Amino acid sequence: MRTRLRTGTAAIALATATAALALGTGGAADAAALKSATGCNNNVCIYVAGNAGGTVLVQAWARNTTFTGYFHVTWPGGSRDSGTQTWYGGKGNYYSTSFTSGSGSVCATGYTTSGAAQGTPCVRVS
Repeated sequence: MRTRLRTGTAAIALATATAALALGTGGAADAAALKSATGCNNNVCIYVAGNAGGTVLVQAWARNTTFTGYFHVTWPGGSRDSGTQTWYGGKGNYYSTSFTSGSGSVCATGYTTSGAAQGTPCVRVS
């Protein structure tokens, strides 16, 4: 999984949040702070924001290449599929969903209508 950082102050904030999300320090500070991370694998990227035990927002999009198909998002204790449509490379559009989560990995796999996997980035929620 590659973490995609933005430039400037946002990059520092995202890098800090990504480290906190991946490692978690435990205790009240972790529970109170909203954590977020972005990761990409092959042609799929994922953005996750939230805390274990709370509401978690997930966005998934086509990284570079446009494809027609759907996203399958999984999290501890559940999963959800987007509708089938054309997903435009470079985050021309994205699938967004939210759920209440426990600790664990949140993943999104993009599939073409023929069933070819486009990539599966994962981010750990703690």
